Amino acid sequence: DSNIKIYGYHLIGAIHHAYHGVATLVKLDRNAKHVAQSPDEDTTQWIAIEIEGFTIVNIYKPPSTQFSNLPSYPHPVIYAGDFNCQHTNWGYQKNTPEGKALADWASIQGLTLLFDNKQANTFFSARWQSGTNPDLVFFSPTNNHMPSPQRSVLSIFPNSQHRPVVTFHPALVTPTPSRPSARQTSSFPLKLPDPNSTDINDSYSRFCNMIISTSNNHIPRGFRKTYIPGWDEECTNLASELESATTTERAQSIGSTLIEYLDNIRKQEWNNMMVSEIDMKHSSIRAWQTINRLTGQSHKPQIQTTSKPKTSQSGKPTHTDKQFARKVKQEIHDSWRASSADDNSHSGFTYPELITAISTLKAGKAPGPDHLHSEQLIHLFVPALEWLLAFFNNCLLKYIIFPSLRFQANV
Repeated sequence: DSNIKIYGYHLIGAIHHAYHGVATLVKLDRNAKHVAQSPDEDTTQWIAIEIEGFTIVNIYKPPSTQFSNLPSYPHPVIYAGDFNCQHTNWGYQKNTPEGKALADWASIQGLTLLFDNKQANTFFSARWQSGTNPDLVFFSPTNNHMPSPQRSVLSIFPNSQHRPVVTFHPALVTPTPSRPSARQTSSFPLKLPDPNSTDINDSYSRFCNMIISTSNNHIPRGFRKTYIPGWDEECTNLASELESATTTERAQSIGSTLIEYLDNIRKQEWNNMMVSEIDMKHSSIRAWQTINRLTGQSHKPQIQTTSKPKTSQSGKPTHTDKQFARKVKQEIHDSWRASSADDNSHSGFTYPELITAISTLKAGKAPGPDHLHSEQLIHLFVPALEWLLAFFNNCLLKYIIFPSLRFQANV
């Protein structure tokens, strides 16, 4: 046992063999207790420990041996290890007697298999160049309100054909991602570069970097980790009681009460929202739109096709609106005689023109090579807008050139 060492872990139990074996290690900051282990004459090796109210049984069954029933432990319990049993329930092509025996034993014990066929195989044979799933996890199912354990298969482990399998128990209540609303940055300190600089590309790059850094430092991103829909003072009290619970039964009881309370609040909010959304008294159009979204139905307007006008052999319409034709010809003639749009190129941009141009930007679009989002330009404060206006006028009137980033795009 002294040879089995992993930094940060201490050995709880181990069973040695000339060709195989099993060992259970626990982190140093966790309190675990050795419960039992398989006798030496048993073909299936197992070690049972108790840690933080859970019973975990570490198992290894050699491929050439038959499966023997494992000891039964009360809920909550997790059986995990290398079973070397083939069954279609965990991704094999056929059922072997050992696989049927394992499936029957799990069904009798009321255990649930933790397996996802979309995840990677837990074993990859270098000889046959194929993957299988001998490493399995069974757990005693929880009630409807408590979250179930989850399993994740990691990448290939060095000097081994097995992939590590991580089994974890999710949090009782998971925060919901909440995108914060954008806000203006009028109170944020920002030292803008000189808009009249001769190096246009450098000035624009410095401006973009300042806007991005200011946004990262002052505008919240991602989600609020403490935000949970329906959370109120009663939930806070139940969460405090849950953290201070001394027994597993007490923690499960408080956890179930907390989940039921949250479910009732969310159901009530949903009912209130549906009553207001499907209220035909105020807006029947909005109500029908809500009903169609809930039922998956959509009423698309039918496009009426008009018949093509009859044409003569020369290709010209036989019946034309002469008054409309004369109007179109006159508009074309006036457009040709109108002054060119370049006649005002000697005058700079105005502040209302800049505001109008920025207001046409669409939110939620991907940024360009300058990494500036539309929301950052829409919510620019007055000093930044004035700098941008002076910079564009300097580019137009003095250098007749704009930053190279404005002529690039990410495809």
